Amino acid sequence: MKRILLAVLFSSIRLISVSQTLSGEWTGVNIQETYPAYQSIIKLFFQPTSDSTYKVFSYCRGQKKDGTDTIVVARMHYKKISDNMIYLEETEVLKPKDPIANCLIKMKLTIECKNDELSLVGTFSSTELHCDISGISKLKRKKN
Repeated sequence: MKRILLAVLFSSIRLISVSQTLSGEWTGVNIQETYPAYQSIIKLFFQPTSDSTYKVFSYCRGQKKDGTDTIVVARMHYKKISDNMIYLEETEVLKPKDPIANCLIKMKLTIECKNDELSLVGTFSSTELHCDISGISKLKRKKN
């Protein structure tokens, strides 16, 4: 009985500590499963706020209207669903001011801890009717 209680207590403490350690840069891929199948690199930056939540920004490759390649930066809405799950939704493209019609996305990610390494794994899909994209997201926090 004591072992079970200690195991539950330890896993609860670990989940609490995991949920509070999202700050920093995360890098990974969005794997689009719908046709045409496509894999794109994505970065997320989590900045802690004074109200125990995060400002989140996404970074991915894109193009300006003149056809030149660029990095698209978007502001994301953050919502904690549970101790090990978060919801993110791109709400505004910050840079460049003139992107080719980018599809804003939403993500539902599970916080996983394996071998003392955190990862975010889940699904993404478009928030807009003119975009039909969805797939799997896999990210790891950048090591300093």
